Amino acid sequence: MIYLDNAATSFPKPPGVAQAVYDHITQLGVSSSRGSYRAAIEVSRIAFDCREKLAEIFNISDSSRLAFTINATAGINTILKGYLKKNSRVITTSMEHNAVMRPLNYLIKERGISVIKAGASPKEGYLDFEDFQKKIPGADLAVINHASNVSGAIQDIMKIGKICRREKIPLMLDAAQTAGIYPIDVEKMNISFMAFSGHKGLMGPTGCGGFYVDPDIKIDPLIHGGTGSNSE
Repeated sequence: MIYLDNAATSFPKPPGVAQAVYDHITQLGVSSSRGSYRAAIEVSRIAFDCREKLAEIFNISDSSRLAFTINATAGINTILKGYLKKNSRVITTSMEHNAVMRPLNYLIKERGISVIKAGASPKEGYLDFEDFQKKIPGADLAVINHASNVSGAIQDIMKIGKICRREKIPLMLDAAQTAGIYPIDVEKMNISFMAFSGHKGLMGPTGCGGFYVDPDIKIDPLIHGGTGSNSE
């Protein structure tokens, strides 16, 4: 089979991925952070090591600011619904994925936020920086798709991040298509939030992803529940 749908899900996975999943199911398929017995401690260590490796890939200084989700969409929803308040103002682009636009449209109705779209070149899909700089003042958040799964255009996040830093506006990066493939440095790119998928460029199994939140920013939780051994 010739597989050409890697922008949706990478396939085939590296042999080590299949082996790691098999080993977990057959040897360590217990809950993380839910006990003090050997297997639970080992699973917790594996999760911690995974965070540390992701932090190294994205140049994140504090790996505890990374959270695991089922996919990038869950991370995007957690960030947008956890950070944006009533009447918040968002600047984004005309090239965003529905995983961004549908939560934003929901928040327009539920919280009265306003969404301003900066233009992009009609053929290639690259951000119109002049239009972006004209519309960004007064925004509470900038939301940018790093790479489009439609056009393949990769935005200049370094340049966008500099504009956001100058305007003192947090930048959220949708890195679903680029995490693990294209270099991402949250410090140099001035990224305050980032959502990513695990089953694409990071070569993980289906049903995994995550998001990052800057240490100086707090968001409200999307889902409430147990916290394992860290009961508060």
